[in-house]
Amino acid sequence: MVVTQTLLFGTLAFARAAIGVEGLSVPVYDIASDCTDPRLPALAGPWIVECARGGQVTGAVHIPSGDRVTLPRPLPRPGLADSALYGPSRDGGLFLLRRDGVHEVAGAVAIHGTLSAPAATDGEHIAVLVDGHIQAFPATERTRRKWPTTARGWYPPALSWPVVAWVTEQDGDEDVQWIDLAGDLGPQVLSGGPGHQRHVVGSATHLAWVEDQALVIWSAQTHERTIIPTETGFSAPPTLWEGTACWEERTANNGIDLRCSDGMAVRAPGHQQHPSRYGPWLLYREGDRLMLYTAPSQ
Repeated sequence: MVVTQTLLFGTLAFARAAIGVEGLSVPVYDIASDCTDPRLPALAGPWIVECARGGQVTGAVHIPSGDRVTLPRPLPRPGLADSALYGPSRDGGLFLLRRDGVHEVAGAVAIHGTLSAPAATDGEHIAVLVDGHIQAFPATERTRRKWPTTARGWYPPALSWPVVAWVTEQDGDEDVQWIDLAGDLGPQVLSGGPGHQRHVVGSATHLAWVEDQALVIWSAQTHERTIIPTETGFSAPPTLWEGTACWEERTANNGIDLRCSDGMAVRAPGHQQHPSRYGPWLLYREGDRLMLYTAPSQ
């Protein structure tokens, strides 16, 4: 069970307007989007994470209400989850986003080694690639299990607890490895062989990753794979919300559109890039503009 501090940060005095219009893509103007990490801004559940103060994450805006909350201290490259952010450094922490403010989880583990990629969290667990090892553990657990790995830098690990996956590299070849922390086996190859298997992401009971000319969605419960032929992975990773993935797809006229496995799509002239999906919302970038598509109500 997660225990949080009672102290709140960025508590709101008034409500704002909801963001977005059902059935349309609209620009999102009131978001500080000059982020050092090119993967940001992005969604943390129904929140748009924003950056200021030298490109670090400083807070988030709630899409359904427009309410804004502020972190007690900026985070340079946090791991994002549904209404949660984790910064692994001593000056970081695990923060839960609520409309009444930001709740800091007491006793969240800080990482003192050298990370090769941003951390991953699901709000209760943490995974990091640090000092040549993959580590994964409950957020407040001081005893940590770790396994040596030749992890590829830049790609964060992915969580579908108790499954953890990450990208490895050997002689220029990229593979996806995984481990089930509830089992007795060590790291195993989830997707390997010729070509590049990369950009692994996790959400709830699923993982997704990019292979040459395909995107794969994998159930951590049944181990069933859904393979979707597509040209993607050249600009940004896919995004995964539960078992639904969205990704960049190159078009016949050399543009880039966004496509999702549940049929949602954003098609327009130019390039639509850096998708981030949660529920009916798809956050993305169109040139320098931050855009939000909201699916129509069923």
